[in-house]
This record gives sequence, C-alpha cells and structure tokens, in this order.
Amino acid sequence: MAMVCDELEIVGCMDVFANNYNSLATDPGFCEYLGCTDASACNYDMDANTDDGTCEYPEEYYDCNGICLNDVDGDGVCDELEIAGCQDPSADNYNSLATDPGSCEYLGCTDASACNYDMDANTDDGSCQLPEEYYDCNGICLNDVDGDGVCDELEIVGCMDSSGGNYNPLATDPVFPVFITDVWT
Repeated sequence: MAMVCDELEIVGCMDVFANNYNSLATDPGFCEYLGCTDASACNYDMDANTDDGTCEYPEEYYDCNGICLNDVDGDGVCDELEIAGCQDPSADNYNSLATDPGSCEYLGCTDASACNYDMDANTDDGSCQLPEEYYDCNGICLNDVDGDGVCDELEIVGCMDSSGGNYNPLATDPVFPVFITDVWT
C-alpha cells in the first residue's frame, strides 16, 4: 500500500459492504450499516448500527411467522381474539362468528305437561299450550268411569228422561225418573 502524506489523507469508510463506503478513503473512518436495529422487530439486522426506519413488527397477538403467541386450544385463533358463543346452527342463538363453544339456547315449551312440550328446548319461550282442565291433549277425559265422553268431574247427575217430572236437560249421568201419575184435583 502506498504511503499518503497526512495532509492528503482522506478519512472514510473503507468497507465495501458499508452504506457509506468511500472508495477514495485512505484512512479508516466510521462505517455506517443501515437496517433495523430493534431486536424485537421481525426484520432485525444484527449487523446494522444505524436504524433506517424499516423495522417491521408482528401483528398484535402473533409472532413474526404469523403464529399465535397464546392459543391454548390449538385452533389457530389467538386466545385474545376468541369469540365464545353457540356453534350449533340449529340453536336459536347460533353465532357464526364463534370460535370457542358457548351455551346454546333452544327455544320452545319446557313444561312436560303441555301439549306442545319440546324435549329439545332448554329455554321456555312462553308458547306452552296446556290441555283443558280434566282433559288430555287430545281432548279425551282423564277420568270417565262410565265412558260417556263426559269427564267425571263435569258430570251432572239428574233425570235424563224428558217425560220425567224431575227432568234436567243438563244432566249427563242418569237417575231414575219420577213420573207423576196422580193428578190432584
């Protein structure tokens, strides 16, 4: 290497890989290596000594490879972004955005004594239709000992023979008629 007089020396970066390389430099000076100097950035450059503002950071909740930092159930949805909700499309509160299971509501009549009882319902919607008192859901008497279609609790005992003196047009269960044969004059 040729000797250069001090007054003619040029101080500069002599590394051809540096961003401020000076091909005319005769004395070594500061070399600048531009890049991302933040070690938490995805594109951190360990050789850089001057930050050039190009650092790139992962999206919140993810690492630099796009993988969740917290994903306990391993479904690919970060725990912080999970949406709990009903995932059954047949449920009344189905949530198509749900990523974690939640409780499902199935509306209907939950009263087992109702005519429209829904064994799949877990939330009563007020639609229960109870049978008329003394009848089942098909309109058949619960108690009808004599089989006449009139519930025992609604039977009216009385004379059903219109020629009887004690005839009762509302009677549903007969008693013996009383005939008036003697006329008093």
